[in-house]
Amino acid sequence: MIQNTVKLLIVDDQESVHRALALSLRREPYEILHAYDAAEAFHILEQHPEVLGIISDHNMPGLSGVDFLVQVRLKWPEIQSVLLTAEATVELAESAVNAAGVRGLLAKPWKADNLRSLLREMLLPGTEQSVSQQAAEAAERALREQMQPARDPETGAFIIDEDLP
Repeated sequence: MIQNTVKLLIVDDQESVHRALALSLRREPYEILHAYDAAEAFHILEQHPEVLGIISDHNMPGLSGVDFLVQVRLKWPEIQSVLLTAEATVELAESAVNAAGVRGLLAKPWKADNLRSLLREMLLPGTEQSVSQQAAEAAERALREQMQPARDPETGAFIIDEDLP
């Protein structure tokens, strides 16, 4: 398990979305900060320059998610972002990617696995590979443990399969 946490800011005007996102990410190595509008988010970003990722709703009072993320990109270009929306369209996706540099667009309701995978790819480079590599190594260990040398019941000699390379 990854020991260091990554600061992630969730920006949405609905408390239920904050709770659902936090629940989706509860076993992930993120320290989650919460903002309920763009003004509060800017204040948090000023106070926490170590934030590496943002999940922002698109349809918020005041600034839209895309407009908010455009401003974030100008001031904090290293921050990676995901736009969350109930009304995903091709136009919105193009605007989010081109204007705000958004790395992902998630439709509400989202699938927790898709969210976790996207955030790992964005914020924890190499994690997906290490997880799959760990799984392969665990499978190989289990296979080795299951393999018992075959013995001839009469002589007790090991049986060698000559067809194997």
